[in-house]
Amino acid sequence: MLYFFIVLEFLMVALLLTAFAPVKASQGKTKSFRHLAEH
Repeated sequence: MLYFFIVLEFLMVALLLTAFAPVKASQGKTKSFRHLAEH
């Protein structure tokens, strides 16, 4: 069961990194995310 939580946390961290890395790298991405957030 402990292995399951370790894998789950790893996937969450990987998801966050892949989600925020392009946002920090490109300003256009942040504008598109803000546009989607407004709707």
